[in-house]
Amino acid sequence: MEGVEQWGKVRRLDGGDTMNAAGLMTVRSDSRDATFVRYETLVDKMARQHNAPPIYEKKTFYGRLQYIFVIRVPAHPSIHLNHPETIFLAALHPCQLTTTPSRLLSLDIHFYSTLSNTLDIVDITCLQCLVGRIPMDGGRSWAIVDRSGDLARATFED
Repeated sequence: MEGVEQWGKVRRLDGGDTMNAAGLMTVRSDSRDATFVRYETLVDKMARQHNAPPIYEKKTFYGRLQYIFVIRVPAHPSIHLNHPETIFLAALHPCQLTTTPSRLLSLDIHFYSTLSNTLDIVDITCLQCLVGRIPMDGGRSWAIVDRSGDLARATFED
């Protein structure tokens, strides 16, 4: 498709993490897997009620960054675009989180055993940071360790 590129990695500004796209990278068994990230989006609480006005709340997700797309949209009056635009999107396989024991909630550790088969497509600015993973139960499930803490969360403005 003309005007669409795929990138293999992206770095957050100001000394942030370098995040790799799993779909374009091969991870060696002796290296760190820099494809698992925390991302935050606004989710419509009223999405299942079709006639209700949207009410958005911030929600945190964890997933594996699969692809990074760069879309170059040329200026065109039919779409009311006076200047060319570049759009950066991330495609992620979300982690299907399991229940976290209450004693670990304050530590910001979450657990999952599988990734979703579907892809979440989000604006690249939703990506917050890399997260660590620790194998549990002989590798049948994983603990997600978010080393950034509560102070590194995104804020959304109207």
